[in-house]
Amino acid sequence: MSTTYNVYETYTQHPTKKDGGWRLHFIGAPNRATLETMPLFSEVVLCQWQKQHLEDISDLVVWDGAEFLGLTAEFANDLMMSGDI
Repeated sequence: MSTTYNVYETYTQHPTKKDGGWRLHFIGAPNRATLETMPLFSEVVLCQWQKQHLEDISDLVVWDGAEFLGLTAEFANDLMMSGDI
């Protein structure tokens, strides 16, 4: 059975200051607990969609708890600035 992902509207931390509530991103993760382990995670605003397949959300940031399976250019830039990748 393939993993499904919930898509959360999520605030991330500032990439260098590490304070929260900096930028909104739509991020796919199997569940909220997994999402909270993501680098630069700050807080969930709300859950937008549930039980999405990876191919349906491949244009979003997707975090599986160990690695990113999808990245937007903006989020990838934030990660590089933070030193988390």
